[in-house]
Amino acid sequence: VVACRCWFAASTISTKTRMMRWIATGQVRLMFILLVVAVRGRELVCPHDAIAQNSGGVRDLGYFFSPQNYDEVTHGRRTSATAKSSIRINLQYVDTSELTTAKDDFLRNTLLPAAVSWIDGSLSVVPVAGNLLFEPFCSSTFPTKCAAATNPTCGSYTVPDSMLAAIETCTSCTTSGVCSGCTTSAAGTGLASTDFVLFVSAVTTSSCGTVTSSGYSGILAYAATCQRDQYDRPIMGHANFCPDALDPGASAWNEQKATAVHELLHALGFSSGSWPLFRNADGTAQTARGSDGLPAMVPTACTDGVTRNSLEVNSSTLSVVTERGHLV
Repeated sequence: VVACRCWFAASTISTKTRMMRWIATGQVRLMFILLVVAVRGRELVCPHDAIAQNSGGVRDLGYFFSPQNYDEVTHGRRTSATAKSSIRINLQYVDTSELTTAKDDFLRNTLLPAAVSWIDGSLSVVPVAGNLLFEPFCSSTFPTKCAAATNPTCGSYTVPDSMLAAIETCTSCTTSGVCSGCTTSAAGTGLASTDFVLFVSAVTTSSCGTVTSSGYSGILAYAATCQRDQYDRPIMGHANFCPDALDPGASAWNEQKATAVHELLHALGFSSGSWPLFRNADGTAQTARGSDGLPAMVPTACTDGVTRNSLEVNSSTLSVVTERGHLV
């Protein structure tokens, strides 16, 4: 079974009006409004779906979950008394070694603070109670216990022990579920006053664009979600800003800020991979889930004309119709 996030092979940021291949309803329509950012003068390709993690985790589809503590949450539903506040984004810079001093200062002290400020004013969430901690990755399992655990990764970064929750591992388990040689790792301190952590890098990769005689051409930055909480809300993501594309100049500011906001929104879960996980305002799932927390895999007609297996998305989240012989 192959996971198919086939709604977009790539999205574009352009001044041109573009036909959306899939017409979304409700929350997803808001997602499009937030993500389609006009950038004057050139078209920029966003490779989000191409670089999003699509292996490991639940059903080996790239979905990882780390339960968090929240006040006023009952039976998976957020009560009306649950207070919301601006999302608290924690920026962790993991590799900016390729940047000049000027570009490094621009990224850390101007560009990303401005993007985070924009998002703070746009998104409110139920805050995490206590410190944000992430589940270690159980790389080998018995039917009821973890046999071996490793530190999870986010992009190319390995999450440190200080951010990980405790996990019990056992050396052997019988078929009846009796285990021995079990030990529990010490929990890290986690991240205080944090609802979402973004691991930031600025390194040249194969996904980055190139510098030509007419200037920089291609991808400026890319980002993706790495982990979600028990209610499917993203709590960890990564973003890479291509060094040659960063431009501290005043004339490039609008483009630079629009790109940073766009990529942070991808990391925060505004992407096709999140559509099967959308929830109603009371916290209930819009698409029916299996015992592992994910919807069923169903044949899905993609815009390239190929039918592939993909996680089901309820029609209350995504509406798919044929207009003038084309799937939209």
